[in-house]
Amino acid sequence: MTFARPRLVPTLLLALVVALLGTACGSDSGSSRPKSSGRQQSTSARKPRAARKPKPPVQQTTKTPPPVSPTTTTAAVAIPAEARTVYQNRCTPCHGPTGQGDGAAAVALDPKPRNYADRAWQAEVTDEELRKVILAGGQAAGLSALMPASPDLESKPEVVDGIIALIRTFDD
Repeated sequence: MTFARPRLVPTLLLALVVALLGTACGSDSGSSRPKSSGRQQSTSARKPRAARKPKPPVQQTTKTPPPVSPTTTTAAVAIPAEARTVYQNRCTPCHGPTGQGDGAAAVALDPKPRNYADRAWQAEVTDEELRKVILAGGQAAGLSALMPASPDLESKPEVVDGIIALIRTFDD
């Protein structure tokens, strides 16, 4: 009795990951595919959040972000429902529902997805850098090529701003 060749297993695992990423990160506009069958947290079981306290100013030592326009100021941006939907459909499979890089597909990824709750990372990354990764993908920003681009969102800056605002809420 012989077993599968040792190289076949990693190849099949890689094919599965690619298929999952293709399904999870594909465009959601006009899609009639069913929602992900992955585990999702119930919003009814969450504790209500306390009122958000203003953050103290962050001193930057090595990196000065570009000037922020009124459309990218995350404190004043209401998060549009479409931005939440795009995050849920495209980002949650890898980054997880709370942005901690613990989505269902993260198990098979190397490098692991970014933990958006990391306060040090939040303090150093600019909104423009996030916008570049969202629109052009990880490889365009010198990050993982596994992070897909979303060029369809270039015509929807309010959705991109909402996704950025949502990412900024994960450091609470």
